[in-house]
Amino acid sequence: MKGKYDYNKLKEIDWDFKGVDTLYLTHSFHSYPARFIPQIPRTIIENFTIENETILDPFCGCGTTLVEAVFLKRMAIGVDINPIAALITKVKTKPINPEILEYYAKNLMKSITSIILQLRGQKTFFMVPIPKIKIPPMPRRKLSKKFTSQIKKELACIKAKIMEIENEDIKDFFLLALSSTIRTIVESKSKNLDVLSIFKQDIKTMIKRMKEFYKICPNPPPVSIFCADFREAWYIQDNSVDAIVTSPTYVNAYDYHREHMFNIFWLHDYLYNKFGVDFDTFRKNELGAHSHFIYNRFLAVAEYFEGMYRCLQHICRVLKEGRVCCIVIGDSTVEGEYINTHKFFKEMGNEIGLEVKLDILRNINVERKYLSKTIGKINQEHVLIFEKTKNNWENGDSIEYTRKLIKRLLKKCKEKNKTKIIETLNSLSRLFNR
Repeated sequence: MKGKYDYNKLKEIDWDFKGVDTLYLTHSFHSYPARFIPQIPRTIIENFTIENETILDPFCGCGTTLVEAVFLKRMAIGVDINPIAALITKVKTKPINPEILEYYAKNLMKSITSIILQLRGQKTFFMVPIPKIKIPPMPRRKLSKKFTSQIKKELACIKAKIMEIENEDIKDFFLLALSSTIRTIVESKSKNLDVLSIFKQDIKTMIKRMKEFYKICPNPPPVSIFCADFREAWYIQDNSVDAIVTSPTYVNAYDYHREHMFNIFWLHDYLYNKFGVDFDTFRKNELGAHSHFIYNRFLAVAEYFEGMYRCLQHICRVLKEGRVCCIVIGDSTVEGEYINTHKFFKEMGNEIGLEVKLDILRNINVERKYLSKTIGKINQEHVLIFEKTKNNWENGDSIEYTRKLIKRLLKKCKEKNKTKIIETLNSLSRLFNR
């Protein structure tokens, strides 16, 4: 596939993909903010790669690109600092025989139902001893009130029974169902939540989707998932990737550590043993987090672009020459200042050897994208398609580029923001330890 590509034919595609099904196969597993629609990675993978080649998503989130890669018989690599994202991606890309899942689900639900009915003081014909449980400390947030004493006991019992499963893939599957249940509790506006019913429905839905996935992909190509910071992506070899498809978070948009705080707290011990990343490490290293530098959002802007520059350097390093990287990104606003993110990505790529071949503007289905109000009323995003034309990644300077970017913001900023932007300029060396 290396060589000249017909980029013009991509212009004929309706990139809005309005009305398409985005939740087929395992894509429906687990709620996730700013979900990446699968039609974009599928289009890129089909047009720029062949079977058995390697696809990378350096910000894999809930694993959309990787599911499409597996579906299309490509090897896949996913990276995300979020341990919940790593678990979601792992389960979504691991086909499991549905008959085995149904066997485990039947026995698991029989035990869990008996235990929860006992906890509720109801009669049960099948008596199962109530396991020893450990309830994690709840975060200091208003949402913690949703987790009543009864709900916490029931969740803890479900987790305890799942942890008795020896097969790791099966255990991961049901832990993800539990995580989905926790997410439903967090998102629900109802005061009458039935944990048992929610968990049963999550399992039912996931097994149904896994049947479809397993039928199509019973023997998938290798999938590698790293719960790690892509700014330090030395764990991926130089010139080893055939295509990259990703959608990084917007600057100043989301706090994924807050979005998944309750899930991580409930599964912390297992997630840490599995991926080696705890909540504080995730929080501190989340790139683009809204809560970083609350007193001066422009410091968060600097952190974001310096980090993204380093990520692009690694993208150029691991991508084979002549191959394609697709980045879907949206612009945003910070303190009333328009941040022309897609333009900055094109500039950064150009400095290190990634030539922009296409910049496609697409409309966002805001209801599906779950856009944050903090970034402004952005209803479009850019599909940027780069081709690696040079291996110039080592010559780039992330801090110097960030300094130039902040200076440009200073020249056109509102009067009220000048002091903070000047402070940001003066803090760059300290911020990045240089």
